[in-house]
Amino acid sequence: MGLGLAMIAALVWSIGGSYRLANCEPGPGIEMELTIPAKPATSDEGE
Repeated sequence: MGLGLAMIAALVWSIGGSYRLANCEPGPGIEMELTIPAKPATSDEGE
C-alpha cells in the first residue's frame, strides 16, 4: 500500500468508515470501495 492509500485509510477510519481493495479482473489496476457513514454516531443519539 502506498502513502496515498495509507492517508486515505487513516481518514476513512477516523470518521468511522471502512475500505476494501481488490484486483481488477481482467486487466491491471485495483478497485477501491469506500464506505463512509452519512451521519456520525453520537453517544446521545436517540435520547
